[in-house]
Amino acid sequence: MSIAITNGKHKLMKTQLGSITKTGERCPASGLWKVLENPSIEIQVYEGNLMPPYKGRSVSWELRTEID
Repeated sequence: MSIAITNGKHKLMKTQLGSITKTGERCPASGLWKVLENPSIEIQVYEGNLMPPYKGRSVSWELRTEID
C-alpha cells in the first residue's frame, strides 16, 4: 500500500494490479511480480525493496498479486 497526503490527511491507497515498475526502483506494494519480457517468471518482492534485475539486465515488472 502507499500513502497519499490530501489536505493534510493521510489516505491509504492500494497499488493496482497490473502496475508496472522497473529494475532499481522501490517496490510500491508487496506481492508477486512478473517479468514483462518473460511472463513465466514470477517473484515475491516486499514493499520498499529494490526491484531486482533478471538475468543480469534491467527489466519491467508487473504486479500480479498483492500480499499483506
